[in-house]
Amino acid sequence: MMDLKTIQNECDVAAQTVCWGVNLAIIGFCFNFQWDIPLIVLTIVGVISASIEAKYTSLWRQPIIIALSLFILSGLVSIIVSDDIERSWRMSRIFLPAILIFILIAQHFNWRALQNLCIVFTILTIGLSMALIWIALSNWMQTPTDWIKSLGSPMLVVPNDVTLFSTLMPFSLALLLHRNKLIIHILAALSIILGLMSMVLLKSRAALISEIVVIIWMLFFLKPRYVLFFSFGIVCPLLMVDWLMGFPLIAKHGFLADTRLRVWLAAWRMFLDSPLWGHGPRTFLLFYQDYLPTTEALAWLPMPIDNRLMPWAHNLYLELLAEQGIVGFVTFIYLLYALFSTLLHIVNIEQGIIRTFAICVLASLCSYCAAAILESSFLRQWIVIMFFILSAITCLLSQHKSTRMNF
Repeated sequence: MMDLKTIQNECDVAAQTVCWGVNLAIIGFCFNFQWDIPLIVLTIVGVISASIEAKYTSLWRQPIIIALSLFILSGLVSIIVSDDIERSWRMSRIFLPAILIFILIAQHFNWRALQNLCIVFTILTIGLSMALIWIALSNWMQTPTDWIKSLGSPMLVVPNDVTLFSTLMPFSLALLLHRNKLIIHILAALSIILGLMSMVLLKSRAALISEIVVIIWMLFFLKPRYVLFFSFGIVCPLLMVDWLMGFPLIAKHGFLADTRLRVWLAAWRMFLDSPLWGHGPRTFLLFYQDYLPTTEALAWLPMPIDNRLMPWAHNLYLELLAEQGIVGFVTFIYLLYALFSTLLHIVNIEQGIIRTFAICVLASLCSYCAAAILESSFLRQWIVIMFFILSAITCLLSQHKSTRMNF
């Protein structure tokens, strides 16, 4: 019969396997595989986790869990009543590994595992940014869309997907603030610099706006006296770089009405046509063109209508209204409320690493919500995965009461 120490060691090994399995799955989402390798890895570590006693038994009583369950349930009902059930189910399968990631992080991660997750995010940003910069410099005459296609990563499908880097940046800042190793500081700083370079090269307004939101939000909590100073220090260099490049970013903002407003209005009309459960998750592409002609009578909207095919509404909130109706929208907003209120509560009552990490997650969530106004869609892998990761980390932080923990 095994003694207690042997059993404890085996449990520790199993827990570490679960944590590294989650990290490997997250890395796997960046590559195209013939098989769904991330889901296979998560399933295996999910089976392993069943043999480990959960660290946090009170997890399932948290408001975040209730809100998340309601959001998932509303999505399932919306799929059942969808105008195209097969497409809604097929295009929503990314939620399965995302839910597994949430459960594994929230129940089995500790501070060491959270540190490793931050390092993984930092390395991913460096790797994807360097690849994009290399492709851009090697094919300078091509467009940002061509560069993204050449990269061939499922995580980055269009140029605005570099918004992912602004969502990950706070975790690099957490490493800068609470790690003493020089190599970690170098990697974290490099990820921030390369991420910014990628956003400028790909001319992503959504990514740059989200990045500014992240920095201002973190300064507001960590160094409130320097918010205005650093805000000007960030915006002015960006404007100068844009000026040197011929104002491509400012010019893009001038065309916002041409490329967004009519599509947003079509999404609103879709919602009014099916207000309770919507037309079905991920069905915007199938129906929005039927509603575009109804916007032509509005003289105040600019012409011509953007003729590009748009698989998503370029506004996550309107997309939810159109596809999942008022029920899906309200449950999503309630989930956001639960996340923000939990994080703000932690920031107000905790100190040290827990407070800093809560601020970082808050900044990341603010970046996520800002990007949702101009671009995001649950059609994109990283939008779904990051939302569940941020929710899981919030649950994890809320379980800790000690302020003496550090990396």
